[in-house]
Amino acid sequence: MHKLISKIWLTESMPDDWNHSMICPILKKGDATLRTNYRGISLLPVAYKVLTSVLCENLKPHAEALIGPYQCGFRPGKSTIDQIFTLRQILEKSCENQIDTYHLFVDYKAAFDSPRRDRLYAAMSELGIPAKLIRLCMMTLSNTISSVRVGNDQSETFYTKCGLRQGDSLSCMLFNILMESIIRKAGVHRTGTILTNRCVQLLGYADDIDIIGRTKRDVTAAFGAIEKESAKVGLAVNMDKTKFMVCSSRESRRLDSQLSAGSHSFESVKEFIYLGSAISSTNDVSLEIKRRITLANRCYFGLSRHFNSRALSRPTKITLYRTLILPVLLYGAECWTVVQSDAAALGVFERKILRKIFGPICVGDAYRTRWNHELYELYGDVDIVSRVKIQRLRWLGHIARMEEDAPARKVFDAVIVGKRRRGRPRIRWQDQVMEALSTSGVTNWRARAQDRKAWRQIVQQAVTR
Repeated sequence: MHKLISKIWLTESMPDDWNHSMICPILKKGDATLRTNYRGISLLPVAYKVLTSVLCENLKPHAEALIGPYQCGFRPGKSTIDQIFTLRQILEKSCENQIDTYHLFVDYKAAFDSPRRDRLYAAMSELGIPAKLIRLCMMTLSNTISSVRVGNDQSETFYTKCGLRQGDSLSCMLFNILMESIIRKAGVHRTGTILTNRCVQLLGYADDIDIIGRTKRDVTAAFGAIEKESAKVGLAVNMDKTKFMVCSSRESRRLDSQLSAGSHSFESVKEFIYLGSAISSTNDVSLEIKRRITLANRCYFGLSRHFNSRALSRPTKITLYRTLILPVLLYGAECWTVVQSDAAALGVFERKILRKIFGPICVGDAYRTRWNHELYELYGDVDIVSRVKIQRLRWLGHIARMEEDAPARKVFDAVIVGKRRRGRPRIRWQDQVMEALSTSGVTNWRARAQDRKAWRQIVQQAVTR
């Protein structure tokens, strides 16, 4: 394999069989009879994937040096939580200081299937990527042949002359490079934040982009420039799925019905699912927590036959809960501000499952429901609210270790001047994590968070006290 990859690297020519991919349509959601609700995943030869993994490792240093901090999609050390946290901090601090923010959540039509390959190669060259790597990328995308498989049926082969193959590890990096070229040519600020620089801020995760501005005009201008450059490379904005949101502490400001940008009008919404997390115009985190409980409940009922089964042991059922239900329930919990009612709802949901796992207890001649402390003694782990605290404190340590230009860190550290509303202020995310640290006597947390091992011990101590 090493000799073959080395020969391909030198000659810039690979076996014809590696050009063929089998596309398997996977239903995303919605009506199964609509082809637009499917995502085509390309199944590729394993040997080809070895080649592209080598190519990715060589391309990664150049891509990481070029791509701005606004982009967190498919990058080492970054995830959707970075962008969700950044967005929630922007909403929290702007609402607290009565600063309005305008958001346009941009969605592209068939983002990975649409880019013009010649424009991609030109963008790579303009950004200074070595010609050798560009030619190798061209080799992987030239003469690509595909067929579609549904069940036991397979279509005839056909050539694809545009787009990137979903399922190819190289595609994600190439798409990020193309988006970087679009943003640069559009002239949109790539490193500033809306809280400190008052400029338009972008939050990107691959093709999912949130354009944030202090005014409608700023958002409209940024969108117009991005759409223009996107069209040049073959990307088209999905006007039906692109939504506009006004985040304000004043109800009158949130009543904007739509945003007009050129010949396009975008619907104004009060809630939007951004990277799997529910974002509201009032930054109501309780909305997302209730949604998470609902999704986890669906997952639980989908597994109910396993939880009801007497053939499965208690440890196995606990493993099912921890591996299949908890990740659904606690997705994005690092960013939550949990009030008392939210904590109660989370606890009720968890104890419902634990009571199903452990069942009632026999006292004398009768059975009774187990008390809460009895459940957690059998469970042998912290409760769900403590689990949320652990995730928040872990994330706090991650923020302390971020680069100084990371948007999540810049927004978290930002101190903005504004006029607060009368009455009791909302509980802030920072208040809750600092309260957990002060309870355990932790000081100088930024310096102590640099040591990962020591920080893990601090997190455990802060929760167990």
